[in-house]
Amino acid sequence: MDVTVGWDLLVSGPADAQQTVLLLPGGLNPARSYAEVMAEPALGRSRLVAATLPGHCGTAPPQDFTIATLVRHTARLAEEQACDVMVGFSMGATVALEMVATGAFTGPTVLLGSSMSPADEPAFFRAICRLGDVLGSLPAAALLKLMGPASKGMRVSPERRA
Repeated sequence: MDVTVGWDLLVSGPADAQQTVLLLPGGLNPARSYAEVMAEPALGRSRLVAATLPGHCGTAPPQDFTIATLVRHTARLAEEQACDVMVGFSMGATVALEMVATGAFTGPTVLLGSSMSPADEPAFFRAICRLGDVLGSLPAAALLKLMGPASKGMRVSPERRA
């Protein structure tokens, strides 16, 4: 049974824009990770819809947590939001690529930070995934815990850091 998912969306731009862009973040990134891009004045006449992928960043996962399922749900979202352009980063790029490959989306598509094979992934990330086969969610939880202290050295505004 194919159930609809509750999307975590961030939307900007006029509702009657001539173009609507679907922005798909990476697996560890929520929709709001596109906030700075969405605030760019040059994009003010476009409608931008950023969507946290189901099962990522604390959102409820679909029952069948596969790329094919994410593609099906995301294609439905793209249709509901009347999106004619799609941008995907990392895991979002994987979903976007599969949407294009299967014909679920036929508009212009931009892939950022995509990995076309496991060998394309950083070795550190591959190691975390492999450790997860043995240790369950412990390696991913440790990675998330380390991200907070690691991000303290980033040069970003206090608002963005929050």
